[in-house]
Amino acid sequence: MIPILNPNTGEAYAIKAVNAREIYMKDFQPIKWYVDPILHEGASLLSGDPKVGKSFLALEIAIAVAGKADTILGSLPVREHGRVLYLALDDGSERRLHDRLQQLTSNDSALCNIDFVYHQPLPSLSSGLINLLDEYLSKNEYAFVILDTFGAVLDATSSNTSVYRREYQETIKLQEIAQKHRIALLIVHHTNKATGKDPVSRASGSHGLTGAVDSVLLLTSAGQRKAELQARPRDAEESVHHLTRLSNGGWTVDGDGRRVVPLDETTLMPSPVMLNEERQAVLDELLKSPKTQREIAIQLGIKPDTARKRLERMELAGQVKALPDGRYEAVGQTEIVPVLLDVPVSEVSDVSSRSAFPSPVAPDDMDHKEWVKATGPVSVPSDLSEPAQLSGVSDLSAQPTVPLDLTRILSGGRPPDKLGQPTLEKPPVSELPPVIQRILEGRS
Repeated sequence: MIPILNPNTGEAYAIKAVNAREIYMKDFQPIKWYVDPILHEGASLLSGDPKVGKSFLALEIAIAVAGKADTILGSLPVREHGRVLYLALDDGSERRLHDRLQQLTSNDSALCNIDFVYHQPLPSLSSGLINLLDEYLSKNEYAFVILDTFGAVLDATSSNTSVYRREYQETIKLQEIAQKHRIALLIVHHTNKATGKDPVSRASGSHGLTGAVDSVLLLTSAGQRKAELQARPRDAEESVHHLTRLSNGGWTVDGDGRRVVPLDETTLMPSPVMLNEERQAVLDELLKSPKTQREIAIQLGIKPDTARKRLERMELAGQVKALPDGRYEAVGQTEIVPVLLDVPVSEVSDVSSRSAFPSPVAPDDMDHKEWVKATGPVSVPSDLSEPAQLSGVSDLSAQPTVPLDLTRILSGGRPPDKLGQPTLEKPPVSELPPVIQRILEGRS
């Protein structure tokens, strides 16, 4: 049989299978986060609307990494530092670079650790830039590389190759270089004319580009001097950050400015007071006893690196606390949405105390979840005044109603402990107020 040769290397193609157990038993170094939780090692694509400020954002990250900053954008942790190579190939105006640097920093250490490439004739990705970049990174040590922009090094469309295949083949080479040198490579790119906020569909070009990178970021305008930054890593939680443009052209996160989105709920808007399922599982384990990152990974059946990142982010959110011995413990108070039932005002006198009214904290046990399912959608009303007396009104269906917190009643109306668990067992149904007994009988 005549061997099939690789046109790039001249070597014969061959299929090589690797056993699953061999893969399973391998130890991999943890993924390096440069800016947690928006940028890690590997290739990341930053797309943004024209003039939205994506190059300013890229330069801010470069300054933070090069200048050994602790945080960026006001609050996001910078975890890796080192020299930065900035390929300003789209609009390499020396005056513009000068002005932006003067606007954003006076840190001499940062300035000394950033190298720019501009106003140089360079080949496109498929014509040799990949090999040039690989050779340059082999001879010069950099931690972070910025390619601004992808369009400046992309070949014109060939009639013999599909756009998807061409963009994937060229981008995957950049991703391989980033993985080979264990660096973070940020590729600045433009958005298309779509109006949605999905980071993958908004990137200009085909899905071949977004499919080849390790992380996709999207910077979109959200009004005057406002923007939204979405980060969707391939192997971590998606996050969304609300930003404000500063007078120097840089960005800062608004307040907390961050919500973490579970990977399987990327199109939803979770309540800021609710824990997602993944974090609740961690908290449940820590309620039993403090644990290390490794112990959490074993108990939940997740990768150690995933456990580490989840615990670190929960610590930033004030949900867990790192102990000196390396273990974590649960802290703070978990906000749980109460189960509310609409009850005629005239029957509220059956309830012995105002503990039945909506409370910011309610027990979260199995019975609570069963009642949530049984009672349907829940809502949290504004503060209630004392109910009015409606004597003489016989038609209960015509009376106004007030919401009662069933979870508080089922826990005896007693205050929960620091993590929202009832301090005493719920009372028997026979001891509940008559109005609640009738409601429960009607729902059984």
